[in-house]
Amino acid sequence: MSVQTDVQAIWQRLTRDGPDNAYWPEPNSAADLELAELETGLSIPKSVSDFLLAGGFPDWFVVFTTWELLSLEFMVNLYHENLSLYGPQSPLQNANRWQSTWLPVASNNGGDYLFVDSASDGLFRYRHFDGDVIKVTDSFEQFIHGIREDLEQGRYVLSHDETPEYRGTVEIN
Repeated sequence: MSVQTDVQAIWQRLTRDGPDNAYWPEPNSAADLELAELETGLSIPKSVSDFLLAGGFPDWFVVFTTWELLSLEFMVNLYHENLSLYGPQSPLQNANRWQSTWLPVASNNGGDYLFVDSASDGLFRYRHFDGDVIKVTDSFEQFIHGIREDLEQGRYVLSHDETPEYRGTVEIN
């Protein structure tokens, strides 16, 4: 099991079953990752780097009913935004403050994030309204592999709405 192998298998499935004329992101380069590390001061975990080098996911692929995995550009922008809004200097009184070791990797577009803790490689959910942090998986690699398994087991459906999406039917609790 590797992130790159799982991403390639997911891309093959999305190419076959996804919307026609869909947008596909370009893979990031090693130079892109180095620049992101300089901008954040983080060492991007290998599993996340492998995901981005393999191309990541298009924004029309919605995992676990509501989550969109982020591009590298959005990861960096939201890293800084979350430190500003929810970090140690925030006026909000959330139970948990956004930490400088947390790299956002997915958003529900409502202010909640899935993040990888670069100190442990664990994947967690951050709820913005109360600062609650919930462990999702032991690693980002495990998370991506679970998406591949769900996709192979038919737990994703293509909607043919005005903006087509390939959406997961399983939720993260």
